[in-house]
Amino acid sequence: MVRLQLALVIEDEPELLRLFSTVVRQTVPNVQLLSAAGGAAGIQVLKENTPDLLMLDLAMPHVSGNEVLEYVRGEPRLSRMVILVITAVASRLRDDLRPMVAEIILKPITPADLAAVLLRYFE
Repeated sequence: MVRLQLALVIEDEPELLRLFSTVVRQTVPNVQLLSAAGGAAGIQVLKENTPDLLMLDLAMPHVSGNEVLEYVRGEPRLSRMVILVITAVASRLRDDLRPMVAEIILKPITPADLAAVLLRYFE
């Protein structure tokens, strides 16, 4: 198991962005948490940071989660990042990007279930 030091949550719905961020903070003590309200903002954060964890929504306007994953695939420094995709429709994840994703989490998800997923990957 790896120690989670830096996490990034990318979600376009403000309520879910707050909820997912809160679960990460409560589940993993001392984590530094970054958040982005959409794919374009998320790519900007990824250009300047190398998170241990990326929690990513797929269905976002303008820049989708698949486009964020394309960016990540092109950045070798991000290759060790654990990627958790959170989506209402798993089929939105492109087949060629599936190998990058540690886990697909279907919405809706309870905070307890999300915490359990995090604990599978991080101390």
